[in-house]
Amino acid sequence: MKQLPGLFLCSLMLAGQVFGLAYGGSVLAEEPPETERPADRPSDEPARLVEDVCDKSIVLLGEGGSHGEGHTLELKGKLVQRLVEGCGFDAVFVEAGIYEFLHLERAFAAGKVEPEQLENAVGQLWSKAEESRFWISFLVEKANQGVIRVAGLDDQISSTALFAQQQLPAALSAYLPEQEAEACEAELSKHTNWRYSASDPYNPKVRDELVACLDRVTSVLSKTPPPPQAELDMGRALDMGRAEVMAASLRRYFDRQFREGRSEQFNGRDRSMFLNFEWHRSRLPKESKIIVWCANIHAAKTLAVVPTKEAFVPLGRHIQESYGEQAAAIGFSAFSGSTGIVGQTVKTLVDAPQDSIEGRVLKPGQSLRYLGPQELKALGETKARAVSSDFLSAPWHEVFDGWLVLRQEHAQQSRGEKPG
Repeated sequence: MKQLPGLFLCSLMLAGQVFGLAYGGSVLAEEPPETERPADRPSDEPARLVEDVCDKSIVLLGEGGSHGEGHTLELKGKLVQRLVEGCGFDAVFVEAGIYEFLHLERAFAAGKVEPEQLENAVGQLWSKAEESRFWISFLVEKANQGVIRVAGLDDQISSTALFAQQQLPAALSAYLPEQEAEACEAELSKHTNWRYSASDPYNPKVRDELVACLDRVTSVLSKTPPPPQAELDMGRALDMGRAEVMAASLRRYFDRQFREGRSEQFNGRDRSMFLNFEWHRSRLPKESKIIVWCANIHAAKTLAVVPTKEAFVPLGRHIQESYGEQAAAIGFSAFSGSTGIVGQTVKTLVDAPQDSIEGRVLKPGQSLRYLGPQELKALGETKARAVSSDFLSAPWHEVFDGWLVLRQEHAQQSRGEKPG
């Protein structure tokens, strides 16, 4: 690398820290050697992460399993901005229901989506937090401009998924013959709006009827074009491509219910998210670069080396097996603080033990530390609060390609509220 005059290099480093700029795929702020890095300069840690992943095709950004970490939300939002504006990432896939995002595609193409609509799409895990305001607004702005594509990966339906609850049953059933469509729509609507009771419960028999209904929809979609009337009824009908992927996603969601074992449930969901990832990716330009917004446990390259999680097969493993070094998984954790989704109980994060990653890597006064792949590997098998509220010992360099450790986390704050 060509050496620049000292004064000019310092100016570039300062500009990179202040504005988070990148040029030609390389973050301007270069990281000084470990012995020269001041402890009170947290802004250079995200820059080091961006430098490591800027040339990747896929970056999975994790967070705690409760999704209630406000500081992490802020940090991830700024990282997404840097990766989009500085590294050319042009797609963001979220661990949220696929249905709302697909419903919004035409509005995004017309540049008419409002932040409230995307808030409903991402769901209540994030939408009510003050710390989400920036990144949701950023995604809306860039997607409306056609700079990025946003998509949902999950097959589950959230409480804020208004399209999935109110319109999806009719939109899918519209492809069936009239009499059959009425029965199918009624069954689906009952579930998406959860109109069950003690005397009329949701049970395996009802689940089987829902699966059969979706199988009939999929069969029609795979064989014949929709009847013309279906494209006119109340403007609710979906084009065949979107309808087929929604029906397949919803079927996978129903199919794994009432199955025993947490790992089987988890694996079915993450496999479904990967199938949706692949479908979304197939619709992007070949050179597209994708950010995946999810929890640590889904971002992980493998969980086979983590105690109590050996049988879990995460989304990140499917991506790693398919894309290898093109993909990078980034974990997030904190030394101490609190976590909690807006409106739910706030939980205290006990201080990390000294022999854990969180307890070892932060210098006095340092609020944030990024660990690259070699730094993670050098730590060996170590305790960490990464994929569980418990501190589990594992070779974490096999699980993540990079890791951001915060000194102090705080629970999500409701809109207009500041962290205490």
